[in-house]
Amino acid sequence: MSKSAIINAVRPEDLIWEGKSLKFNESSENKKDVCGGILTLRRKYFLNVNEHAVNDISANCSLTRHVFESARVCPYTWVVYEMATTLLLLYVYLIGASLATHCDKELNYHDNYGYGIDITCEDLTDEKMLSNISVSNEIVLKINNSSLTKVTPDVFTCVPRIRYLSITNSTFLFDPRDEVFSKLIRLEHLTVANTRFDIISGSVLGGLDHLKELNLINCSLRLVRNDSFTVLKNLETLKLSHNYFKSLFDIPFCELPALKFLDLDHNKIGQIDDNFLICFEKEHESDFKLNGRDYDIHYHGDDFYHQTRSNFNLLELNLSYNEITRVGVFDWALGLKHVDLSNNRLKNISAEIFEMLDELEKLNLRNNSLEFVDAKAFTNLVNLRHIDLENNLLRQIHLQNLSSLEEANLSNNKLGSRSLINLSNLPKLQKLLLRGNKIGDIPVGVFKNFVSLEILDLSNNKLTLSDQPFENLSNLQHLSIRNNSLEKIPFGTFNKLTNLEVLDISGNKLGPVLDQRTFSDLENLEVLNISNNIIEVLNYELVEPLRNLQVLDISGNRLQNFQISLISLLPSLRVINIKSNLLPCSILSIIITFLKSKDISFNINEEFEYDRQNVDGIYCEEMSERILIQHETRSISGVLIFGIVFLVFACTVLFSFVSYRCFLCSKRRGYRHDELELL
Repeated sequence: MSKSAIINAVRPEDLIWEGKSLKFNESSENKKDVCGGILTLRRKYFLNVNEHAVNDISANCSLTRHVFESARVCPYTWVVYEMATTLLLLYVYLIGASLATHCDKELNYHDNYGYGIDITCEDLTDEKMLSNISVSNEIVLKINNSSLTKVTPDVFTCVPRIRYLSITNSTFLFDPRDEVFSKLIRLEHLTVANTRFDIISGSVLGGLDHLKELNLINCSLRLVRNDSFTVLKNLETLKLSHNYFKSLFDIPFCELPALKFLDLDHNKIGQIDDNFLICFEKEHESDFKLNGRDYDIHYHGDDFYHQTRSNFNLLELNLSYNEITRVGVFDWALGLKHVDLSNNRLKNISAEIFEMLDELEKLNLRNNSLEFVDAKAFTNLVNLRHIDLENNLLRQIHLQNLSSLEEANLSNNKLGSRSLINLSNLPKLQKLLLRGNKIGDIPVGVFKNFVSLEILDLSNNKLTLSDQPFENLSNLQHLSIRNNSLEKIPFGTFNKLTNLEVLDISGNKLGPVLDQRTFSDLENLEVLNISNNIIEVLNYELVEPLRNLQVLDISGNRLQNFQISLISLLPSLRVINIKSNLLPCSILSIIITFLKSKDISFNINEEFEYDRQNVDGIYCEEMSERILIQHETRSISGVLIFGIVFLVFACTVLFSFVSYRCFLCSKRRGYRHDELELL
């Protein structure tokens, strides 16, 4: 027998990928001995070939080994066979690993569609890679970080049933005359983000009759041509954020009769015109009445156009982060519920702008340059629940008779005490934010009708408290009056606030001792923040009513002593912050040991200096060291004062001596002048 290897060649059909197994095709007819010195092994594969698959390939190679044995191959055959098998495994592994980095499949549950396959493709450079996808019940296709420069409708031939398509951080080029998505007959959600996609025409979106959501984010869009959205009769959500639109006339909204959610944030829109939804509809015939009879007119040649106003059913409008300086009357979308005009350049709001939006529930006007809001601007907003006017330049604001209002954010304006009088008859108001204004005294009875108020923030103002400034706020749960430079809290300030759970009076000048009746009515208080004041002593009577207190922050004060027995009066206490006081290390050590025994947490400095004396992360100094430091400081201060006095005295003597010498010189000059006259 010749030493030439007689090898049973395995054709492409002989190796078939089935799930995670590579099996030999028994139906192959190529089982005859073939002379030659090269073993040809090719394969069929699908996506996601992984290490488990390679192991399966090795396990199933026993079948091919049996074929070789039955063929009684000549010497050296097994050497060639082993080499070929190794090359096969390496080749399949490399190809499989490469494909796995391009497209992965994952089974997920989707609320509206049940279980289906999500396909994620990364770093694609060849459109044919998408054509190789073979999967059933596909729902989502994501194409990320890819460069596809010759996209045709055939690219999506293998995934015609997807409902979601996302193309992000990619290059996606196609012939604008092609209906590039026409194969995706079930597509309902299309997102293109951070991708070169700057040509929009009617052909591009052709075939997307079922599309409900279209997101074109950061695609360098400046204009959407007429007829581009003609086929999108079922589109409900349109997001064109982070583009370069300058006018609402640049977008054919008239072609979107079902639109409910419009997002145009981060563009360059300068104003909202009253008539931007005026549309021109094409007609081939018209009718009219004459002398009581109906007549039909048919047009030949050019079509007839007539002007109409779009019947817009918009529910939410987001125009934040634009350059809007003027807003027309909102009479083109009477069903609006949410309007976001934040981060623009508005300076005033007239009475007519929102008067017809009686369905409006949420209005956001924060971060503008508003100086004036008409007193009747919000009068007709009977369903308004949330209004945000934070970070403007308002000195007056009128919020009256808004029976549905639940939250009002008026922070960081220039509102004074008198502006509080214009907040009245708000029976459902639960949250009122007034931080960062110029409010001084609180007018008597100003919160009288705020029976539903739960959160009140008056921090960073110039408050001066009188007796019972928060009367009738029986449902108040969270109160903040921090950073107001308060030096005292009058008796009765918190009276009848029996439902208060969080109180923040930090960042003031309270101390050295608080009135023992300050918290007498706060039996349900859970969080108390009195940090960063000048408190030196906490007494029993002050904390005794706080039986439900869970968090106590007394950091940043001047406590030199702390009675552990105080904690026994707080049976619900779980967290205490005592850092940045003047507690000696010996006392602090005792306190920390007690807190640990009671399983009470205590705060540790975020940026800790390990070379500084501390107890369990809380800085401290021994009393003797503090006295020594104070003594050294006083000594240095005494020497410095003596030096200054001596210097002043020396300068005075020197000045007097110089003045006297100057006086003598002037007298001598006078004598010499007299002598010259006598001569």
